[in-house]
Amino acid sequence: MVGLDLGLKTGYGQRNGDTMTGTSTDPGLTAVEILFKELMVDDDWSIRRERGFTWWSYRLAQHVEATPIFTVNDGTLASFIRVWTDVVSDVSDINAAEEILSFVNVHTSMSALILEPDDRSISECFTFVVYADNAHGWAKATSVAAVLQNVEAHAFSEALAEAVGGQPDVSEHPINGERPVMDDILNVPEQVIKPIGMGRSKFAGPMIQKLTTMDPAPWVLANGDDDSFTAEVHYSSDVTAEEVIMLPHIYQEGSGTALIQVLIREPHQELGSGAVVVLKLPVSFDEDKVAHVAMEMNRLDAAGESNAPMMGAWCQEPGDPNSIAFFSFVPSFMAWPGVLENLITYNSIRAEWAHQVLGEERGD
Repeated sequence: MVGLDLGLKTGYGQRNGDTMTGTSTDPGLTAVEILFKELMVDDDWSIRRERGFTWWSYRLAQHVEATPIFTVNDGTLASFIRVWTDVVSDVSDINAAEEILSFVNVHTSMSALILEPDDRSISECFTFVVYADNAHGWAKATSVAAVLQNVEAHAFSEALAEAVGGQPDVSEHPINGERPVMDDILNVPEQVIKPIGMGRSKFAGPMIQKLTTMDPAPWVLANGDDDSFTAEVHYSSDVTAEEVIMLPHIYQEGSGTALIQVLIREPHQELGSGAVVVLKLPVSFDEDKVAHVAMEMNRLDAAGESNAPMMGAWCQEPGDPNSIAFFSFVPSFMAWPGVLENLITYNSIRAEWAHQVLGEERGD
């Protein structure tokens, strides 16, 4: 059985809601050190840097890096943390890669497969922001996300490389060489997370029902029951879809809200039950441009442009070839208080950011 401790820390990321606090004056370094310990990284298979580390759980390198600290509006110190795993190098067909990744990203969990055209490489990435009072609060969620990312990257690498005319981005420790046997932490999804997802979603019932009572509420309109939740959040305005239907002569330009949905009926093919959190935008594109737009949004979001943690991926919306959406899958293992509330809040922030980016691109 794997030895990863995924139950020591509590809380999930929101600055004022954490149950544990830190005293470090550099929250970025605190978060990096916590992840190093939570992932049980072996010194023999890692390289430490001033503000991060790289380690090899097996064939692919995973990286954790914290930006220099900065000050937010209330004077609190913060740092942007990026966690990514190398997947494919030497991509020969950039256009094909964008199309393929736009499809595959629907099936990731809490990371995005991101194409870097200049480097002709693909990595899998998630990001988060830590403050001086919540670095420990992120430990539990980010350690799970990092493990899922690492496992997915190893699972996708060969097939993706073949599909885009590249090579699996295999590397080795500069001193100890190729890791001969994979780290036991890569067994966590199969041995620990998937068994908990064998039955009905742990988010069903009270956990999803209480979403409508969030205070403050980051939406214009919301409703839900014991197995689903839907909210309309500000995109370009607070005009809801219902208002457009009821008063089309007034709201001729359509809804100004984006749609956030939490769905728990469909299990993940590898992780079992859980919750799918989707952000859908009231905007469409030419079908031949959708994959490129989704990839550019992933690159910008992963760079911290949205000012919201990125624990999911932009992709072509299934069933609508002219639209993009942001998808996250949270396994039943992570049915902890605050998880869904935080993702809804982050996506409400992401929706307004998306309007700024896409509005400029479309001339709105």
